[in-house]
Amino acid sequence: SLPLMLNKVNEGRISLARLVEIFSVNPAKLLKLFPQKGVLMPGSDADLVIVDLGKRFEIREEDLYSKERASAFAGQKGRGVPVTTVVRGRAIMKDGEILGKPGYGAYLRPIK
Repeated sequence: SLPLMLNKVNEGRISLARLVEIFSVNPAKLLKLFPQKGVLMPGSDADLVIVDLGKRFEIREEDLYSKERASAFAGQKGRGVPVTTVVRGRAIMKDGEILGKPGYGAYLRPIK
């Protein structure tokens, strides 16, 4: 869904700031994980996605990482893709290659 929404940024349908709010800030607040998650500031986990707003994409079912290979979005094209994903300051995906090792994930408890 992120590439499809980045394409909407390129089309001028939504601002990048609003997309960050919808995909990061609001979910972190809803799940009571803010400000550990959802924001870049001293003391937060340094989770982020680096995107290339000019890179073209086509959604292909064979490229999906999900166990479910069928996608209603297969065949859709646009511009804007995540190129690097950083979790707790460590790159776990770069240019489609998963770099993260099993067990690096962490259980998150809501902040009271």
